[in-house]
Amino acid sequence: GLLFREPDSATVLSSGAGRHWPEARGIFSEAPGGGFAAWVNEEDHLRLWSRRPGSDLAAALRGLLEADAALRAALREAGHDFARSPRLGYVASCPSNVGTALRLEVRVKLPLLSKEKGFKKLLPRLRGSAPSADN
Repeated sequence: GLLFREPDSATVLSSGAGRHWPEARGIFSEAPGGGFAAWVNEEDHLRLWSRRPGSDLAAALRGLLEADAALRAALREAGHDFARSPRLGYVASCPSNVGTALRLEVRVKLPLLSKEKGFKKLLPRLRGSAPSADN
């Protein structure tokens, strides 16, 4: 799902990311079932989503790159740009995202895999995670 929850991690809260919850945060999405969405001030300053059914990762990436280019053009037209440090790269609220400020996630539905014996032991080996029921 696209909804986000109030932060409860001590690390996230100590960074100030939960201050003034839930004001100054939002989700912008195409019509229900649309392929594009943006989270504003959840944990990151901005998180863009490109979601497509099926296996066409190139189409999902194209949609994301088009949205990024349009947003950057609008920012520059208004005399702004994304925050960037010459030493650290793009500024992000999470230290692991400083530099490129890029995080890529691919979700794959494999409904029968969770029924396999040893499924829970397999996930760490694959560097995977099982989403909660509401995702």
